[in-house]
Amino acid sequence: LQDHLITLLGWRRDEDYFDRRTISFVTNPADLNDPGKVHYGFNDFSFPRTPPPNVAKEIKSYSAVLRWPQKLIKLPAGTDFSVFYNRSENFTPLGGRVNAFNEPHPPPQGKTKEYGFNFSALNDKLILRVNRFETAVQGQSFTPFVYNLATVNVLMHTMAQAWAVEGNTNPHLVAMRNADIELLYSPLPANYRELYQWRVTGTAPNLVGNYVALSGSGDTTDYTAKGTEIEFVYNPTRSWRILMNVAQQETVQSNTLPFLKRFIALMLPVWNQLRERPRNNYPLGWQPGDPLPATVQTYGDYLDLDVLVPFATAIATEGSASAEQRKWRANLVTSYSFGRGSIFGEKLNGWSIGGAVRWQDKLGIGYPTTRNPNSSVTLDFAHP
Repeated sequence: LQDHLITLLGWRRDEDYFDRRTISFVTNPADLNDPGKVHYGFNDFSFPRTPPPNVAKEIKSYSAVLRWPQKLIKLPAGTDFSVFYNRSENFTPLGGRVNAFNEPHPPPQGKTKEYGFNFSALNDKLILRVNRFETAVQGQSFTPFVYNLATVNVLMHTMAQAWAVEGNTNPHLVAMRNADIELLYSPLPANYRELYQWRVTGTAPNLVGNYVALSGSGDTTDYTAKGTEIEFVYNPTRSWRILMNVAQQETVQSNTLPFLKRFIALMLPVWNQLRERPRNNYPLGWQPGDPLPATVQTYGDYLDLDVLVPFATAIATEGSASAEQRKWRANLVTSYSFGRGSIFGEKLNGWSIGGAVRWQDKLGIGYPTTRNPNSSVTLDFAHP
């Protein structure tokens, strides 16, 4: 349309290939005939020449600028006007990210939408640009310490191993402890223990428990950033330039730790049934029906202290704007170039002078907190 409409279309495809082999000191898949092997080389593993496809995605972006039809309706005083729209997307082809059930996470991906207008007058001496944008990121890696405590280390495999070696000190409690272990794992997929190669080897009083961490295990979160940018340029003369821009933006976190929420909801009924069990072994010689000494930490106490309270604190920021991000900022820059026709042009030809002022909004370092009766935290989002 004689350059009144200018468009751009982009297309891109990314592919990721991934393969993994596990070295285990419990069961050695590299060389089953040598379970004590501790030194490995590439020849100990059989990798395919081309790893299997892991993830692939096509992304598209497009934009358009619609300019004022000056030939049809000419604007006065050297004025011009245009509007624009842009939509783009991206993704990171990360391989090997899984949750604690070894289910793959979709790759992190984002979408950006922006639109606005350009206005100029006095034959480009005065220029104004306004831009509104929104960027959403889904599936960003986010794995706080409480994720591993809840899904593997403290409340699952490590705890189950402590119960499994009860026979080293209290052989008469082995059957009861094994029942606790089966109850602990009962809501989970049938292969959950095998994923981590959970094992108890040896015989009492030399029982030993082991497990292998699941490589790439973690959780995710989403972010949405919105903002407005305004840019103003004014050139009173050929020698004098003035630039000012103002921006407002905030980033909100959402969908925090979706797998951990699912995991805790699945496990909580069982965890509550096991609350009164000792965190580790029973006291030497303890008999069913005996009270537990006050010095023995229970499974429930440890659950509250190391998982439920940190988890409640981790998701308390969900829906809040990032406190560390300045909501408003502004810049003013001006410069004057000496030359022919300018003040003192003959004496200062080739010289220039300028200055700048920057202002930024207050920066939050967090939110005021209050402690709930269960020791979790509530954040005051209104007062960063």
